[in-house]
Amino acid sequence: MDSPGVNSCSLSFNIYISDIPTTLFTKLAYADDLALAFTGPDWADVVNAMSKDLSTLHIYYHHNRLQLSKEKNVYALYHLNTRDMGRRLNISVDGKATEFEPNPKYLGIKLDRSLTFKPHLTSVQQKVLSRCALLNRLAGTGWCASVSTLSTSSLALAYPTAEYCSTAWSRSRNKKEVDAAINSALPTITGCLKPTPTQYLPILAGIAPASVRRNAATVRLALK
Repeated sequence: MDSPGVNSCSLSFNIYISDIPTTLFTKLAYADDLALAFTGPDWADVVNAMSKDLSTLHIYYHHNRLQLSKEKNVYALYHLNTRDMGRRLNISVDGKATEFEPNPKYLGIKLDRSLTFKPHLTSVQQKVLSRCALLNRLAGTGWCASVSTLSTSSLALAYPTAEYCSTAWSRSRNKKEVDAAINSALPTITGCLKPTPTQYLPILAGIAPASVRRNAATVRLALK
């Protein structure tokens, strides 16, 4: 949970930019992270609209003593046309070219051209495996960690990483990579041998299967 100070800063910043001008692109904002999304019939329309919006925002930022982040100021293209995989657009801000990024990260999520989430889930898999390695060390010490302790530790260390923003990518076919990574912690938690069928391990660990947890998170978000 964020501290009151952090919430106050976010609220103050939101008030500060409450008069941000209207743009042709749809604005997607969270605190000081702003993304622009636009759909057009051809690439020329996208370039023209983006150039106008960036010029408008640049003037607004200058008047309000704000500055674009050079690292985050990138553009990406989302489409299913393989013939346009190598397409690049001529987009600039204040005379400086905007870099193309095939897998931009927004709020911790890596996006790709066809929204398969493969680059993101590959990264998540590696992070989850590193956290599961910590559980192996905990279980392999002389502390005699119980199933309850290991289960609680996995829910604190590995599962939050494996489930971050899962409502966005839960329908991706690449989620199996993350499932395999998080399931690798279950034999450690339960003390079962590796040949034990995977479907039994969540029951023995007292943790719902990854797919069930993701579906529950989606339902909670929908109700919210």
